[in-house]
Amino acid sequence: MVRPAALRQIVFKVMTAFVVVTFCVTGCKSRAIGVADSPERSNTVVIGMPWEPRTLNPYRGVDSASYFAQTLIHGGLVRYNEKGEILPGLAERFTVSEDGLRYTFFLREDLKFSDGTPLTVADVLASIRATIGPGSPFRANYDSIKSFSSPAPLQVVLELSYKNLPLLLRLADLRILPAYVLSESMKNSDQLSRHPIGCGPFFVERWDPGLELVFRANPNYFGEKAKSPFLIWRIIPDGNLLSSALYRGDVDVARVDGRIELGVLSEHSDVEFKKYPGGRTIFLAFNTEKEPYKRPSFRQAISMLIDKYTIVNNLYAGFAVVPCCDFPEYGPVYNRMARRWPYDVKQAYKYLETSGFERREDGWYPVSEVPGPVPKTQRLAFKIVTIKDFMDVAQVVAGDLQNAKIGVRVELVEYSTMKDKYLKTGEYDAVLFSRSQGPDPDCRLVWGKNGPLNYAHYNDDHLDSLVNEAYKADTEEKRKELYDRVQEVLSDKLPWVYLVQPSLTIAHKTYIKGIGDGMPSDSGIPWDNPLFDAHNWRRESRPAR
Repeated sequence: MVRPAALRQIVFKVMTAFVVVTFCVTGCKSRAIGVADSPERSNTVVIGMPWEPRTLNPYRGVDSASYFAQTLIHGGLVRYNEKGEILPGLAERFTVSEDGLRYTFFLREDLKFSDGTPLTVADVLASIRATIGPGSPFRANYDSIKSFSSPAPLQVVLELSYKNLPLLLRLADLRILPAYVLSESMKNSDQLSRHPIGCGPFFVERWDPGLELVFRANPNYFGEKAKSPFLIWRIIPDGNLLSSALYRGDVDVARVDGRIELGVLSEHSDVEFKKYPGGRTIFLAFNTEKEPYKRPSFRQAISMLIDKYTIVNNLYAGFAVVPCCDFPEYGPVYNRMARRWPYDVKQAYKYLETSGFERREDGWYPVSEVPGPVPKTQRLAFKIVTIKDFMDVAQVVAGDLQNAKIGVRVELVEYSTMKDKYLKTGEYDAVLFSRSQGPDPDCRLVWGKNGPLNYAHYNDDHLDSLVNEAYKADTEEKRKELYDRVQEVLSDKLPWVYLVQPSLTIAHKTYIKGIGDGMPSDSGIPWDNPLFDAHNWRRESRPAR
């Protein structure tokens, strides 16, 4: 019998051998067409990432990879600091009126974009207009803004229709772009999505799809300049290959989790880890417009048939928690008393019977007097659609459900197929996917009846009313009370079956410094962004490769 540690080493050695060939190809290509060989090149930091952005357009990209990349190249009026607090950004300072209905921002002088053009009030106004305009998936975040103007040089004033306590958090993600790029004549170009001009700590020097993105330090950045002249985002979609690349030194930093790569890497003394509570929830979502998935008792039964603690302990080596809903545990409105459904097969069977099924020798069948989604002679079965990142989780889920005589088939698709063919259209029975939350979630995007990220097509008037009321609450105490109730509904009705919230674990070579400096280990990083402080990363020395 092969012990787990030995098995990890066997897998690791095989993957290391394979990654030698892989990076012989990609590395040669990178050197041939990449950053010029120069003294600066030796200070480059390379991060391995399993995905690449879909777009660098901050008004269209809703996927995590796009958001991560956009934080490198774009800036806002305000920004997060290392503790998740809001500080001035492009605005040197700001004021909020006593009634909370007027925000005044005072821009810094001599601001410039990465191409050297001046950043003006006109650019700020154009960017606000683009963010809150038709077609923007984020417009609901800013629906409290009644009007915006510039009554004096370097001043931007927002007038609100209601007091919006989390508005500053939302403004940290409102990216400022040049007005001319946002003009009608530029809308059909790839300027926004492929060759953006921003005001963040880096700008994009090159993007080789499927291979890597090269970011160069922005010399016109208003704040402290990036410590490394170049940051390379290398795309390595396989977790084992990513770990092997880190071990070999082909990448310097990687986001890893508690699956096999973390176990292997922890055995190497030249790799360090930074661990933070996670804000990403992996979930199983049914299309709640269909039978029997629309029945809470059915979703509750499925939740009790899945041993989620086995996923946490065996797949993630304890670097994760079982969530009650999709709120991050480190957030200010998290409800620790919300319900977690236990692993309880006997009770699950009772809930399946309540849902209109009866157990036979070979599986579960709809009973005659309860309408079902399939002929009464057809066994309960469905397909789970997922992506490569979660294939192992999907296999555990499928195994648990198959043990209960529920027919389950797992289909693996590409990320773009998952988004465009399934999530947007609702043409599925079940999807296994993930979503990241910020420190102060806006549930309307996901749990509002018309929310653009309401992948389960969940329609609940009571929940819809709660999430809207919570967002507009005018005191922190009222917000907390309402969000507690939101989480009670989510954890009880289970529009998603919440499986696991992995920790955000960043692995890096010991010679890379500046990662996580000043960040409390007990607080999460906004939106689980591993590049949150990439402008501080630096190579202490460059070992021979």
